[in-house]
Amino acid sequence: MLYKYRSGLIFDDTFQAMKNDWIYSVPSAVRLHTDLVRLSHSRSGTMMLLNLPHNESELVLEVEASYGPVDSGDMGGLIIWKSPDECLEFLESVDTSHGDYSRWRAVKYGLQWDFYARINQDWEYFDTGELDANKIGVTLQGESGVPLDITRVTVCRGEYVGVGNLMADSIVTLKDKNGAVVETHVVPDGYSGVNIRLPLAVFEGEIKVIEEGETQTIATTFYGGDMYLYATTPLKIYRDGVELNRIDFSDWGYFRNRDVEMKLQLVNSSDNNLHNIKVKASQHESDVAYQWIILAEDMNGLPGEYRGDVAFSQISGDETKDFWLRIERARDYFGFNPLQFKLDITHD
Repeated sequence: MLYKYRSGLIFDDTFQAMKNDWIYSVPSAVRLHTDLVRLSHSRSGTMMLLNLPHNESELVLEVEASYGPVDSGDMGGLIIWKSPDECLEFLESVDTSHGDYSRWRAVKYGLQWDFYARINQDWEYFDTGELDANKIGVTLQGESGVPLDITRVTVCRGEYVGVGNLMADSIVTLKDKNGAVVETHVVPDGYSGVNIRLPLAVFEGEIKVIEEGETQTIATTFYGGDMYLYATTPLKIYRDGVELNRIDFSDWGYFRNRDVEMKLQLVNSSDNNLHNIKVKASQHESDVAYQWIILAEDMNGLPGEYRGDVAFSQISGDETKDFWLRIERARDYFGFNPLQFKLDITHD
């Protein structure tokens, strides 16, 4: 089976509401409309910026917009910002416009930024600059002209989706949502996986892996920087009779108490005995300061001692083992974003 090892998504906004992440240079020139945010012209130029994520050597900023300038001096597009005197701009103007619909992309490698525009279903390279930036976003310049309507802004950890833990000569195919083949790769000798460039930062489609005659597929929404691993473990984790999602997040709803405790089931769905099983909790790096995930063995229906993992010497075929999970949240955490974690399983 294939499962998501790492999500590439950092930020995605389709403007159903105004998120607190945004910083505005001229707040009065930014207005939320149905499914879009509109930037109007101002004397000093209108910017809408995000803080650049730390410790990301590779990053993709992709923007979908509706913008067709008709006047000289009316320019809009991407901005990579460090200070008022130090920034990179990738702007569309009346001379470069390809219509009323625009899609722009900035790709970061270290301090280098490469700029692209989507033209005729392909990304066309335009320019490169170097900047140790701290903010990224969109800008509209000129004192008058048409507004800039932004319909989506996405930030991801790269251009590629990775598929790993494969044998040489395995075949990996990316298809779009209609079943058309986008790319096919064969794992070379000496390698354990491939990287496939996504056509868009957010791409709905399917990945198919053929390894030694066996076929595994995942149909989902992929994000640049996603990493999927091929695994054949028959172990599954259930909560209240429902298997946890191996590909994406399992939504457990709202927890009104600060600490939450629940019993989970680890099921060996094969006929084979498995040995030296370990279940370990790991958290999304942004949540480490706000929550702690600990596990305990089941002791006659009650949790034993909580720690970072639980271990079982053996789980026989079709056998179920109960264990406990506890979520402890910081008393001073009042955030609205979901807290995320995953459970990793290893065994012989």
